[in-house]
Amino acid sequence: MNNYGPIVFGMAIGAMTVSAVASFIPQVTPLLTNLWCRSPRGKDDRRFRRRIRWALSPNKLNMFAPLVLGIFNPVYLLMLLGGYPALVGGSALATYILGSVLILPLSPHRPLGNFRKALASAAIYKLVKIGDNAFAEELLLRAAASSEPLMRIVSTIGLRELGTPAGNAALDKLCADRDMDVSVAACYAATDLKKALGGKDIISLQGLPALLEEHRKYVHTVRMYPRDATKVTRQGLADTTQRIERILFSQLLLRRSFPQVYCQQCHAYAELKAHEDWRWVSCAVCEDAVSLRAGIATVVGQIGGESAWMQEGNALKISLWDRDTRRVIPGEIDSLEIVGGQDMDYDWALSAVVEMLRNRRKEGQKRIPIILTDAPALSNNSRHLIADFEGGV
Repeated sequence: MNNYGPIVFGMAIGAMTVSAVASFIPQVTPLLTNLWCRSPRGKDDRRFRRRIRWALSPNKLNMFAPLVLGIFNPVYLLMLLGGYPALVGGSALATYILGSVLILPLSPHRPLGNFRKALASAAIYKLVKIGDNAFAEELLLRAAASSEPLMRIVSTIGLRELGTPAGNAALDKLCADRDMDVSVAACYAATDLKKALGGKDIISLQGLPALLEEHRKYVHTVRMYPRDATKVTRQGLADTTQRIERILFSQLLLRRSFPQVYCQQCHAYAELKAHEDWRWVSCAVCEDAVSLRAGIATVVGQIGGESAWMQEGNALKISLWDRDTRRVIPGEIDSLEIVGGQDMDYDWALSAVVEMLRNRRKEGQKRIPIILTDAPALSNNSRHLIADFEGGV
């Protein structure tokens, strides 16, 4: 009978620990999810892959991760002293473990369930940002086929940006899911994905640098002064993040097509840029994306061609010479074609275009072959110019 007092006292301590941890979980969820789903150190970061797999595990063991916080209660050390203190420490630890595992999952506030959803959402968000489509597709398809509605609904977050044939098929299947929440989320994701892959509403990147700087300041404030960060600051961070996401999501087709992306306005290939987990493509000249065109693998610059811009499949032909103004049209090309049969001064045009190509040549750029079509009228000097130019005929 004398043992009941220490045991009851220990159980009370264990119950209070369960309650404290339950109320603390929502506050530490952002920290724990960001820490677990932090960016990979490299393209083949195996630890990152293991963390993401665990976060998206079909079993529910990962939702108990926050309960580790309650293990560090110093009361449990009383077990080392023996006697009544050991009874207090042992009953407190037993009550905490049983209460956390058996009772906490049934709480109406669902702290563990909400944590698991936040962890899975963060993992999928990070998954689609790293650029490894094969790895992302594997985990997203598994989540989309899960028997658990939670995993199916969070899979729509990643499938919205994946854009692969298998991913699109899985998203279409989820649109007819038996769970209404899953079906609605999948339909919204499918609509957004179809619009983005259409490539017709690409948003300008002109305001992106200012947004990234604003985002950096908000993140610095929240991380350095978490207690002093006001709701206005946190809402500002959320709004800025959403605006950046909206801009970058609009160029999903361009990112999926890179490096086969070319600017119609500047006649230049696109570049891939990154900031934290965000990646986007922009023209190397104007640094915008509104004039970028996807699916262009090779560019042939023409002198004497019929069209200023003609795309056939993944091959593009552009004119590098304006016959009316007798001026060069600057452009980044993979080969140069001189087409005969036009009433023009081929020697003048060739000299000007070759000079432009030499001035624009980047270090390490591959040689530019020159092709003669339909016997253009070229002088001996022009033929010597072609022979001296880095390339061939």
